[in-house]
Amino acid sequence: MARKRYPTLDRSEPRGTYVTTMEIVGTLPITYNPGANKRLSYQAWLTALDRAAQSAAARARPTTSRLFSLRCELRLYTPANGSDLDNYVKPIQDALAKHGVFGETEFVGSSMNGDENVDHLDLRRKRVGSPKDAGVLAEVWALEA
Repeated sequence: MARKRYPTLDRSEPRGTYVTTMEIVGTLPITYNPGANKRLSYQAWLTALDRAAQSAAARARPTTSRLFSLRCELRLYTPANGSDLDNYVKPIQDALAKHGVFGETEFVGSSMNGDENVDHLDLRRKRVGSPKDAGVLAEVWALEA
């Protein structure tokens, strides 16, 4: 008897070339939440992201690609289960896009600042034992068209 085959995702890494890395250590990642984004802890997270993204952009290797892969390891200190993993991505992408890591925006006047060029996202949670180990490691790769 033949086994029924189910559709599966392509789990291979997309072909690409390394562009840059952004790392933050010792700052707790905070999830994007439109209703609570005025909190001091969230503002501190955005400031840390901005500084790290600016540094990553300064070190970025030039590319003519318009498509990118963002690979993130969230290092979370969460005594409980923590928050939805996807809610951490927006401020990370926005910070990198603000500093031009994903190229220029294609849509003039759009709220997207280049992060629409991210075609691949790999996101992992790593639970750490202390707030001093919390943060994020993000790699940006230029994808082959």
